[in-house]
This record gives sequence, structure tokens and C-alpha cells, in this order.
Amino acid sequence: MKKIMTIFLALALCVTLFAGCGESTEDETALGPGEIVAMDPSEAPSEEPSPTPVTISNTAFVVYISGIDSREGLVDSSTSDVNILAAVNTDTRQVLLLTTPRDYYIPLSISDGQRDKLTHAGFYGVQVGMDSLSMYYEVPVDYYFRLDFEGFVEFIDALGGVTVWSDYAFTSKNVEGYTYVAGENELDGESALAFCRERYAFQDGDIQRGRNQLAVLRGIIDKLMSPAVLTGYQGILDAMDGNFETSIPAGLMAEIALTQLDSDEDWNICSASVNGTGAMAVTYTQKVEASVVIPDENSVAEAKVLLSDVLNGEIITQPDPELLG
Repeated sequence: MKKIMTIFLALALCVTLFAGCGESTEDETALGPGEIVAMDPSEAPSEEPSPTPVTISNTAFVVYISGIDSREGLVDSSTSDVNILAAVNTDTRQVLLLTTPRDYYIPLSISDGQRDKLTHAGFYGVQVGMDSLSMYYEVPVDYYFRLDFEGFVEFIDALGGVTVWSDYAFTSKNVEGYTYVAGENELDGESALAFCRERYAFQDGDIQRGRNQLAVLRGIIDKLMSPAVLTGYQGILDAMDGNFETSIPAGLMAEIALTQLDSDEDWNICSASVNGTGAMAVTYTQKVEASVVIPDENSVAEAKVLLSDVLNGEIITQPDPELLG
């Protein structure tokens, strides 16, 4: 049971981490939910998502993890700056965390084939984000896990801080007052947030920021696996209170834990991100040109294979670094 709790805590933290790293572009800060020119009340979901039930006889499922750009709690309408599909197969103990860039230029489920930034799906509700990624990657998406980023600092501090490896020595330019050494860094919540948000200090900007985010995530997972944290996980969950919501049934977690986690076998957790090229294009929501990421179709095809393999019970390995963001 501790192992499955660790995995899902890690998934939750993954969202909190990356939500803290999102930066709205200048053209979007002026675009509030009430200013969406394409929004129609009939297009918004009228009720909460109705996830496909998962039972022990069907223990492969996909969770949409959404991190919203909100400092006012879990508002219904906000950009979705973090978009992760977590494909889980409890029979083979495989987990794939697939990250899609916030500005990925894809059709939304409500846009009748017109392309938009993926982040704008959040304006129309979590169901649109789920449906859009399900349509794009051609897999069913069963559940969602949605968080804002207010709880990030509190969560890291509740862990007692994390040890994070940095490829470079650098001083943060995004948030003043933080300096990191090459090698291991002991970080509290505030310094971890600054570490994973930084891009201006690096020649390759967003690419290194992505590596730093993964480094923080590895530090979180390592800390979550420690005996002291595992025995005190309730306090960690309390630190997230009010900062997340999910459609994952509590009974599913209990059923899996009770029936499948008596073994000491390890879980195989792989991560990947699809690639793309920056461009300017007209978006469905804004109706004007905006900065977008044109998908690299080769990486998308690779991601579809990885998702399919996990759900079909194939054993996967960590993808080639070229697939990582």
C-alpha cells in the first residue's frame, strides 16, 4: 500500500511542480476567462466528467493531470499550464508520465478541427482538456487529477525539503536571491520553486528548465520513498488540502492496494515529453496570431506507441532522450 501511495503522491507532486513552473505569456495575461471570444456556454461541459469505471480485471487506465495557473484556488476556468497523461498498468507495474507542452498547437475537442494552444483547454473546463488529449493521442482518458500551484511550497516544506542535483552552478534570474551549486543542493519549498522555474540563466533556456524540473521530481520521489515520509504521509496530504481535486475513486486505490501490492516488486516509472517548434499562428480561442509550438509528429507518433504499450501490457524502457523535452 505504501508503494501505491508513493506513486500517486509522486504524480500529484509532478503537477504541483510543473504548475509552479508555468509562465503566462504577455498576450495571455490580458486574456481573462470573461474575454474568451470563442467561448459559448453551450460548449462548456454542463456536469462533472463521467470516468470509465476501472476494476481489477481492467487495471490499465490513464489519468489526466492538470496544473492550472491560478492563485485563487481551484477556479473552474483557468489556463492549464501543466498537461500530463499518466498511463498506469497495475498488472505489469508500469507507469508512463507523458508531458505535452502548454503551447502545443492542436485541435481542441470543442473547436471543430481548429487548432489552439493546449493551455486554453482549461478555459473550457477539465473535461475539454481530457477529451482533447484523448482525441490527440488516440487513447481513452479515464480520470483527472487537477491542482493549482499554491500548495507547492507547503508540500516541499512538509517533506522536510528535497535534495536536487543541478547540472550547472547558476544564480536565478527569474526570482532574485537564489544561487545553486553544480551537484547536490538541499532545497526548501521556495528555493525548489525558483530552481524549477528558471530558464533565463541557461543558454538552452526551456530545455534546461525541463531537465531541472525532472531533477526536482526525482528529488521528490526519493524523499517520498524514505521511511520517515512514508510513515507520515497523512501530514503531507494535509499540506495539499484545498489545492487539488480528482475524479479517481478512493475505492480504486484501496482495491488495487489490497489485491496487488503484497509483492516487493518495483514499479517501472518512465517519463517523456513530445517535441515541437516555436511559431506564430492564429488560435481558436484568441482569433489572432499568438506564440505556439508546432508539434513534431515523429515524437507524437512515438508517444502514442508508448501509451499503447503500457495500456496493452508491454514492458517499456525509458525513452531515448531525443523524445524528452
